[in-house]
Amino acid sequence: LASAYRGADDYSLTTRNDIIPAPLCQAGGAIHFASAVRRLTPRRRDIIIIERINAVYAVGLEVCMYDRITLPNGARVVFERMDGVRSVSLGIWIGAGSRFERAEEGGSAHFIEHMLFKGTEKRSAAQLAEETDALGGQMNAYTTRDNTCFYTRVLDTHLGRAADVLADMFVNSRFDEADVASEKGVILEEIDMYEDTPEDVAAEMLLHNCFPGALGRPVLGTAESLSGLTGASLREFRDRIYTAPRIAAALAGSFTDADVDSIASIFAAMPAA
Repeated sequence: LASAYRGADDYSLTTRNDIIPAPLCQAGGAIHFASAVRRLTPRRRDIIIIERINAVYAVGLEVCMYDRITLPNGARVVFERMDGVRSVSLGIWIGAGSRFERAEEGGSAHFIEHMLFKGTEKRSAAQLAEETDALGGQMNAYTTRDNTCFYTRVLDTHLGRAADVLADMFVNSRFDEADVASEKGVILEEIDMYEDTPEDVAAEMLLHNCFPGALGRPVLGTAESLSGLTGASLREFRDRIYTAPRIAAALAGSFTDADVDSIASIFAAMPAA
């Protein structure tokens, strides 16, 4: 395995620590045979990588390898090549969801998920949808109590354009006050829909009684908490919570080394806090 790691890429070592094997262990249904930590200088000199980790794991009879690089600001890029496919998935994961909200911010994490599809400085909401459809791809998002995810799936030949659209949404969304006002109605309808579903109401009541505080509050917020949200307050929440150390970009499928470098450069430019 160690020799395989050494030949797996054309990054150059910058410290005397070459391979650090990890003990055989089993976690989450996957058996991790070995891992390696390297200090590296990347192919592109304008991207500085603090750490790269290679790991081999097995799920059932399938043995896979994934890589993780950590940038100086703490953001991570995790990627796994999958032989035999022509598609690729790119996800931006934020290690923060509704449990990070203050009481008066209830529903902010989920509201931001909606607002990122409402337009950027370069693209309107219609253009975002049209560009994704033109690629024959899919773009979506979801919010939980613990994390938020924005992702896209396309053919490998369209990854560059899809990544540009996703990054534009993630970094340059407008949070226009008119869009915030109209989207409140959409989310209130979503709340009504959940309140018409008995199993969802039961789950919310259980969480509310088991976990007092932010963890027990609904991800969607309430009519009262939504009424106080504005474009400015949502931007403040995003800037406070969406910091580089909480962000991981995950890439899986068919892609090139240049694709990894391009995605790493996007997140390397983000502030650390």
